[in-house]
Amino acid sequence: MKKTIAISASVAMALAAGVALAQPGPGGDRMARADSNGDGVVTRDEMTAQLQERFARMDANGDGQIDPSDREAKKGERFAKMDANGDGQVSLDEMKAAQAERIEKRFSRLDTDNSGTLTEEELATAREGRRGRRGAEGRGRGDRAQAMLRRADSDGDGAVSFAEMEAQALRRFDRVDTNGDGQITEDERAAARENFQRRRGGRGG
Repeated sequence: MKKTIAISASVAMALAAGVALAQPGPGGDRMARADSNGDGVVTRDEMTAQLQERFARMDANGDGQIDPSDREAKKGERFAKMDANGDGQVSLDEMKAAQAERIEKRFSRLDTDNSGTLTEEELATAREGRRGRRGAEGRGRGDRAQAMLRRADSDGDGAVSFAEMEAQALRRFDRVDTNGDGQITEDERAAARENFQRRRGGRGG
């Protein structure tokens, strides 16, 4: 019997996004983000590199696998980051500083033209992106993420290793790489998105 991978919803969703990296969905072309050199083509090496980066962020305790222990390690990381002076306590000033850092990072993501200010168009684009992601995931997204992780857990030990995560992502990669040349073009991504949306439409949208 397979053990349940009972990790936090946020870790599950982030890792599931890595597992599903080669799956284009209506919430955005995830695979395009792996195109590190910006040439419009995603190679297996580029996809693996992004998977490694994502996996390292999720593997909070550095033991080479994603399992429930990462949830507690993640909490400890967040506390340690806020506790700037390392005294084992978080003051109001430290909490404000941590929030300011998050706000600055969010501002940088929204400021797509790097002007140092946000336009109405940039905010509208961000809102539309959030609506698209929510609509794509829908209700029960945490359950679906956990189910995806269980499928990735091929040996049923209740944890997902990088090798397991990579194997599932590469299977998706190969389905999108219709000519089997080891790289995915914009046309192949567009065809995969169209197929994905058509299948969703066939299931009642």
